[in-house]
Amino acid sequence: MASKGQLKLLTDFLNIPDVKVTHFIQDPSLGIILSVASLNSEVACPHCGQMSHKLHQNNSDLIKDLPALRYLSC
Repeated sequence: MASKGQLKLLTDFLNIPDVKVTHFIQDPSLGIILSVASLNSEVACPHCGQMSHKLHQNNSDLIKDLPALRYLSC
């Protein structure tokens, strides 16, 4: 189980406004898989711009990136 400190560290590392990491797992073949949540109670619709507090869509996206620590060791 992830500690609050680990979740805060990952949230700070992502540096995405109004988003927090709620859970993570480490997968040997994929790396770290993060679950995130919005801190906003309502957001603007990307199509019409109207503010809404209802969830209209919930997607899971796999975003792959280069290993962060590979290039730090010289």
